[in-house]
Amino acid sequence: MTQYKFHQDELVAVWRRHTIGVDAETLEEAENLIRDNGIANTGAWESDDCDGRIHLLEDGKFLDIQEHITVEQNGGIPTIVIQTPDGHAVADNCGNRHYLAESGLWRDRAVELIKVRFEAPEEKVIEFVDEHWANDTTDEENLSGFDAWFKTGADEQQ
Repeated sequence: MTQYKFHQDELVAVWRRHTIGVDAETLEEAENLIRDNGIANTGAWESDDCDGRIHLLEDGKFLDIQEHITVEQNGGIPTIVIQTPDGHAVADNCGNRHYLAESGLWRDRAVELIKVRFEAPEEKVIEFVDEHWANDTTDEENLSGFDAWFKTGADEQQ
């Protein structure tokens, strides 16, 4: 029996720690430099606004503090993808969207999803799928798009 190797890539949030040095006469002045230059908002500790007084000393990550990101938090895009070592997508946690897109099976799935939800002529369903279906958005967004597109087209035909 042969063992096949796959990679599971997972999108997570990780805290990073940047140790910065601030050249100042007092602690209060150093704190003000940090606040006044918006470093907490941008992370730009070496901007021109700091006159070279703020420096990155160390850069690290808290790998033991990871938060899983859900498909919903990621805008309907998969957060777990299983693929072969050469990058061929096999499965994901979003209806196997990557695999379907790579294999071309997404088209049949999209047509079926529309046919189940809407009463529409097959040629209109196929036209929408071929011209408007987006694999980088959720099925619900695509189905809503079909609904709006089809209603607009139906109104123009009458």
